[in-house]
Amino acid sequence: MATQDIPTPEKVKPTKAELFKTVGKRRVKKVTEAIRVLGNCADTTRYEYTDQQREKMFKRLDKAMAELTEKFYPVPVEAPKEFDFDDEPDPEPDPEPVPVFDDMPGEPVPPDGE
Repeated sequence: MATQDIPTPEKVKPTKAELFKTVGKRRVKKVTEAIRVLGNCADTTRYEYTDQQREKMFKRLDKAMAELTEKFYPVPVEAPKEFDFDDEPDPEPDPEPVPVFDDMPGEPVPPDGE
């Protein structure tokens, strides 16, 4: 019996949203598991660590989370507005000048009116 070419269904490329859900779910699961396993290091019957080591570890994890958050919630950068003198606040006036006396050091200053 001759073999016939059996048509195979074409693979449908997933949408970006579908890909995000698939990949994101898998990666969150991996990261969550890694954090859970890292938590095992807190068992002082098996491990010993200093306060400094613990702080360094949490500082790095906090930094990683902050970097991740910035990627998902980027701060929009506004284009600089065109300069206009009317939009800029007026500068503060210079303070009143301090009077300069010609008196020699150590000489008494005469009272007002004399």
